[in-house]
Amino acid sequence: MSQLPPSPDFAYERKRAKALLRDAKAGDPAAIARLTAHLPRLAGTPGALKLADTQFVIARERGFESWPKLKAHLEALLPAGERA
Repeated sequence: MSQLPPSPDFAYERKRAKALLRDAKAGDPAAIARLTAHLPRLAGTPGALKLADTQFVIARERGFESWPKLKAHLEALLPAGERA
């Protein structure tokens, strides 16, 4: 089951992924803990971190298997005229 806010917004999720990447690369312990909880292989290597990694973490935190599945779900919630 997904853990989305009442009015989910894909642009907001993209910004969250970018912010997580920035914070982890800056050495923020909370950001690094979030990453390593979902991607243990990244422990101790924040320099190797990519946006795709943080997108994966955001998707997992929202209850989805992957970023593409989160994106597809959010796009399906849009009215037909607003879909990409």
